[in-house]
Parts: sequence; structure tokens; C-alpha cells
Amino acid sequence: MNSNNTASQPLSIRRNMLWNTVGSLVYQGCLWLITILVVILAGYDDSGLLAYAMAIGNIYFPLAIYNMRTIQVSDVDGTYSQQNYVAFRLVTIAIASTLMLVYLGVTATTLSVFVVSICWIIFRSDEAFSNVYYGVEQRHMRMDYIGRSQLIRGLLVLAIFSITLHLTQSVPISILSITAACLCITFLYDKKNAERFSRVSPRITREQVLILLKKCLPSTLTIVVFGAVVTVTRQIYEATCGAEALGIYAAIATPTVLINAMVVFLYNPYLGPMAIAWKEGDIRSITLMIVKMFLLIAFLVIAGCFVCVLWGEPLLSSIYGPSIVPYTYLLIPTVFTIACTASMAFLSDILIVFRKFKIALTGNLISLALAIGTSVLFIGRFGMNGINMTIIFAYVAGIALFAIALIILLRKCRQQG
Repeated sequence: MNSNNTASQPLSIRRNMLWNTVGSLVYQGCLWLITILVVILAGYDDSGLLAYAMAIGNIYFPLAIYNMRTIQVSDVDGTYSQQNYVAFRLVTIAIASTLMLVYLGVTATTLSVFVVSICWIIFRSDEAFSNVYYGVEQRHMRMDYIGRSQLIRGLLVLAIFSITLHLTQSVPISILSITAACLCITFLYDKKNAERFSRVSPRITREQVLILLKKCLPSTLTIVVFGAVVTVTRQIYEATCGAEALGIYAAIATPTVLINAMVVFLYNPYLGPMAIAWKEGDIRSITLMIVKMFLLIAFLVIAGCFVCVLWGEPLLSSIYGPSIVPYTYLLIPTVFTIACTASMAFLSDILIVFRKFKIALTGNLISLALAIGTSVLFIGRFGMNGINMTIIFAYVAGIALFAIALIILLRKCRQQG
């Protein structure tokens, strides 16, 4: 009996992982589809507002989850209870929401931008909170619950957003509608499943909050600053050229984001083995993994450019109409922008895995400073393509810094080993 149970465990784990993978891909795919639907149903101006809000959400979400999922899942000694993690997530969501409210109050150029961004933050707050329930389920290897939750969320988001936007022509109302639907899933499905394994009612002490805030601050700041390069560049473009122009850029850029999603999906499995190889001083394995990953990125860039040249213009024209055709020249530069973004993310994560938080944060801060300092120049010189030029320039500088740092680190490790 025991041997049969043991033999069936790998199959069960693979099935659960498959659920998780499928659910995550469906959810991300549905979020991508709503960026297309908003152009079709409401136009480029509303598309620009949603693109702006999503960019703000890319700063907000890492702050809200505070990079705690890894610690929660790997806390095998029970240093903190699941009730502690749930309570801490409420704390980080409150802190992140307050910070972003202040940030938007200072940077939002119009009331419409402010309102849509706040609505998107509310939507992502639910996503951040459900994530802590996913951590409980992942600890008990029930990723199938996570996958089903993501699958249901994605389909509901796509259906409710499109129907509500068609009926109301209001992006804020559409976002609040999908938020209400996802909140129901969080408390009627995710919470219920998490309670199968542990108590999840919030409970934490002030001392525990302070310890956890300090513990994850370096990696969280790195992720936030990394995302801010794209967000700030898009904000500056919106302030300079308006929401409609940003909406046109977003319509072009959104399909190429699939390349970034594929890169992240491909390199995530490398991080665990890379951490083990770093601990064991296996420099050869680390080098091979890094080379393989950059070869994969190069392959995806070449394939992406090939697809854009052959089918980019007719595909975008069939989706958005002939008005998009004058802007399809942005496709190839945007592919390179995504490649630089993915490469910077990969190298940042490697340094975080190696626990070189200061280097990771410094490189991303330099990239952000360059983006802020050059965006007006590039946008003024190259127009809409200035967004791509700014991001490429900023991230290439960060990539060069990280490459030098990794070469030095690996050489020191080889000499010591």
C-alpha cells in the first residue's frame, strides 16, 4: 500500500504542476487579451489609460506581495505561522497602497489617469492577497488549487471586462467589476481551500512585522526599481504626448510582451539549480545555465523579429484596423526592448539568488536614473520610438554592469574553490 502511494506521488505532483502552469498561462493570456479588447471596444485613449494603470500596477504589485511567497513556501521549520503570513500580507498591501496613492497624487497628469490607476491598484490588491493563500496551498503541494483559481479568474476577467466595457464604455467600472468577481473567488474558493491545511485568520505581532519588513526589503526594492524603468518612461511619454498616443504604443507593444512571458517561464526553473550550484561552487554549471538562457533569449528575439516582419502588419491591422498600420515600424524595436527587459530581469534574479542584493539594487537604480535622465531627450528625438530607445539604453547599461559583476563573482568563487 505504501509503495503504491509513493509511486503515485510523482504523478500527482506532475498533474498539480500542470494545473498550475495551465491556469497561470490562461490568466496571463486573458489579461493580455483585455488590452486588445479595450482598443477594439473603447479606442486608443482608453487603451492608453489602461496601459498607464498597468504600468503603475507593475510597481505596486511587488511592494504589495513584498517577495514573501518564497519565504512562506520554504518556511519548513514553521518560524512563522500561516496566520502570520496572511496578516503580514494585509500590512504590505496597506503600505503599498498608501505609497502608490501618494505617488499618483504627485505624478498623475489628469483625473482620468488617477481614477483608472486607483481602480487597477484595487484589482491587483485582491491578486496580491489571494497570493498568500496560494502559498499555503503550495506548501502542501496542491498547486492544482492554484491553477484552477487562476483559470477561473482569467476567464471571468475576460468575460466580465469585455461585457461591462461594451455596456458602459467605462474602464474604471469595468476594472471594478472584475475586482468584485475576483474577490468572490478569493474568499469563496481560495480561502476555503487554504483552510483545509491551516488556520488562516490574520494574527501577527509588531515585532514579527518589523523583522519580516527588514528581511525582504532589499529584494523587494530591486524588483520595484526594475519595474519602475518601464513605468516611469511610459509616464513621461503620457505626460508629454497624451493618453491616446500611449494607447497606440501599448497596442503595438502588448503582443510582444508574450516574448517576455516566455523568457520568464523558461528561466524560472534555472534559479533553483543555480542556487544549489552557487552553494557548491559549481562555476561550470552556472556558466552553462547562463549561456543557455541567453541563447534562448537570442532565439526568441530572432523568431519574434521573423514573425513581426512576415505577419506583424497584417495581424495588427486585422485586430485594430488600418489606423494602426503607420505605427507597425515599432514592432522590431519593441522586440529588442522586451529582450533587454527579460535579460535584465534574469540577471537581477541571478544576483538575488546569489544574495548579492546591493549589486542587484545598484544596477537597477542606475538603469532607472538613466531612464529618467534620457527619456525626454529620446522621446523628443524619436517620438513614440523614444520609449523603446530609453528602455533599451537604460537596461543595456544595467546588463553591462551585471555582466561585469558576475564575471568578477564567478572568478573569485573559482579561485576560492
